[in-house]
Amino acid sequence: MTATTALQTRMTLDKAAEYLRRRQDDDGLWRDFATPFGFSADWVTGCVLRSLAGVPGTEDCVARGATALLQRQRPNGGWGFNENVPTDCDSTVWALLGLLAVERAPESTVDAARGYLEAHRDATTGGFSVYTDADEIDTSFGLEPDFVHGWKQPAHCVTAAVVQALLACGGTSEHD
Repeated sequence: MTATTALQTRMTLDKAAEYLRRRQDDDGLWRDFATPFGFSADWVTGCVLRSLAGVPGTEDCVARGATALLQRQRPNGGWGFNENVPTDCDSTVWALLGLLAVERAPESTVDAARGYLEAHRDATTGGFSVYTDADEIDTSFGLEPDFVHGWKQPAHCVTAAVVQALLACGGTSEHD
């Protein structure tokens, strides 16, 4: 990499980090992806934390984001798209990956999240789905079962992220 390219990359990174610092809400969360059910908060914050891990000058916003996510973990061990939506495997895995990346995941948080993730593993295929029947996404919003059928099937992107999370937290649990 040339000196000019390295400088351009550094300037781009600095501007992007500044953008993310400015876009963080007062409660420590980042919000994006407006839907009829509100903006994503937990999922987006997890993704941002994972991406900012080790980026100089972002330590303060990373700490605030991690604290906010830790406070939002639900009793079943998972996180949701936002506070209005039931927990889901996709949001949970990104929240966990974010916390692990910035080294702010207490063992109890990891264990609870891992248990939640494992409940979304399809025993036949080994893939992981966004929702299971226990998450009650259909009844929470009065949706027809056909509308949420796809979310209850193993998804490649969710499965790949869960694999990364399980590796990052030391493999699978004793529940295997």
